[in-house]
Amino acid sequence: MDSKTVKRKNIAEGLTALAIVLLLSYVGQYAYFRWDLTSEKRYTLSPTTLELLDSLEDGVFVRIYLDGPDLPLGFKRLRDAAVETLEEFRLRSDRRVDYEVVDPLATADPRVREQAIQELVEKGIVPIDLQERTQQGNSQMIAVPGASLFYQGKELGINLIKNQTGLDAEQNLNNSIQSLEYEFTNAIRKVSADSLLKVALLTGHGELTDKELAYAYLTLSEYYTVERLRLTDRALPQLREFAVAIVAKPRQPFSPGEKFVLDQYLMGGGKLMFFVDGVNISMDSLFNQPASLALSNDIELHDLLFEYGARVNPDLVQDFQCLPIGLTVPGRDGQPQIQMFPWSYFPLVTRHNAGHPVTKYLNPARMEFASSVDTVGRDPLVRKTVLMRSSAFSRQSVAPVEVGLQQVRESAEQSNFRHADLVLGVLLEGQFESAFANRATSQYPAHDGQPLLRSPTTQVLVVGDGDFLRNEVSPQGQPYPLGFDRPSQQEFGGNAEFLANAVNYCCDDQGLMAIRSRELKLRLLNRARVDQEKLFWQALNIAGPLLFLLAFGLWQHYWRRRRFARAGEALGPESQAPKTE
Repeated sequence: MDSKTVKRKNIAEGLTALAIVLLLSYVGQYAYFRWDLTSEKRYTLSPTTLELLDSLEDGVFVRIYLDGPDLPLGFKRLRDAAVETLEEFRLRSDRRVDYEVVDPLATADPRVREQAIQELVEKGIVPIDLQERTQQGNSQMIAVPGASLFYQGKELGINLIKNQTGLDAEQNLNNSIQSLEYEFTNAIRKVSADSLLKVALLTGHGELTDKELAYAYLTLSEYYTVERLRLTDRALPQLREFAVAIVAKPRQPFSPGEKFVLDQYLMGGGKLMFFVDGVNISMDSLFNQPASLALSNDIELHDLLFEYGARVNPDLVQDFQCLPIGLTVPGRDGQPQIQMFPWSYFPLVTRHNAGHPVTKYLNPARMEFASSVDTVGRDPLVRKTVLMRSSAFSRQSVAPVEVGLQQVRESAEQSNFRHADLVLGVLLEGQFESAFANRATSQYPAHDGQPLLRSPTTQVLVVGDGDFLRNEVSPQGQPYPLGFDRPSQQEFGGNAEFLANAVNYCCDDQGLMAIRSRELKLRLLNRARVDQEKLFWQALNIAGPLLFLLAFGLWQHYWRRRRFARAGEALGPESQAPKTE
């Protein structure tokens, strides 16, 4: 084969390869294909997300506020994970989702930076103050682990970081990365929904007032249409318009007709949530007298809850892990002053069911004069899940029990608390049997024919604290945030998070809570080994590839010499002689 033929063959092969590359690039713009080889399928979107992306009528744009030259490594990991998630959204939505990464605080002008921070806060995005150790000392900066989502003229702020109390920064970062798909999917669902489900806050039995439920209303209104509904024995048609009905701290008894309405609402597929006290006691009565007698809270709901599988006990749970109260004591100068004392009747709940979507990543929750909850009955069609427990050092006192402020001394002694894991909240799920299955119901006004005797799959939530949803109200009538504790001036986000998660779980017709419960395995470095073996691994990573290339080159040189030497021996001495004409 002459040189011209070889040259033409090489040119043809090169042009063919170039044509194949161009063809594959063109086809790749329209054909999507990817293999997810991770064990937990971390790059595979859930069917719920894919269904939501397919239903989008317009484009979605996301602006991520995690950028900058001084961004800490952990936030860079969060940013990269958010970009990977949105890139998957973009590809699987036929590019109806787009995104950008910006630094909202790039300017050096402090006034412009302050204005940018204020605008982010108004969107609901919380900037974080960071202190980072450097060789020159501690440096302080502000990071914005959040994003804005835009859809059809609507904008929604998203906080990407999960700051769960009691976990270190690495665990919070891990939880934040795990929940990225849920956060973006939930945000898209909220801005693209044509209509919202309705949630009822029931009244008529001395429940919490509008001001006391202001922040519960605000929390739920992000997802649902929230209304107050007066429960009567004729309210069943109106109640059936709501997806969830919440009973928050009732103080007056329920009539048989009203319980029949709640029962038939549940039998029709409605969801019920009860935040009720097992005993009657309040701080107002203690401040007006040295001691008060806590009596059983007889609101005539116990028989209804018992039939469904739960019982709120007439007791008070005391917990060594508790919040303080302020009491007036004489000062050193004889003048009265406020001093903080632990108050075991105000448990700080941190023992959550970490495996359930409602309580996963939940921050501590604040309770007041809580009662324990028991699960009862053996209905095989009803599943009972404990969501909240007391700490390992707690106790319970059965009503009637005397409660006095002098008991603050007992609250400071751990040896007084010998019980553990008292149940404070239970979720019942399944097909419930009607509490009126074997009773005459024709006398009730809500009776409209044959009553329903078995429900479809639905939920009943029971929490033994009527104040769980109550926000404090200032003397001027302004509500404090839900979970805010005035004596300690601390805000505990677990109350609002629990409420939102519980209602989302009960109303979940798109599988969002299944996304939230996904576990992604992050293969993190062992920091102790990194500190001890840093130089070794740096040298191995730098010198290792060079030594490998050098060894490969020497081996190839040796192999080529040996190969051609053998070829020459096979041809014989004639091949070595010069040719003559």
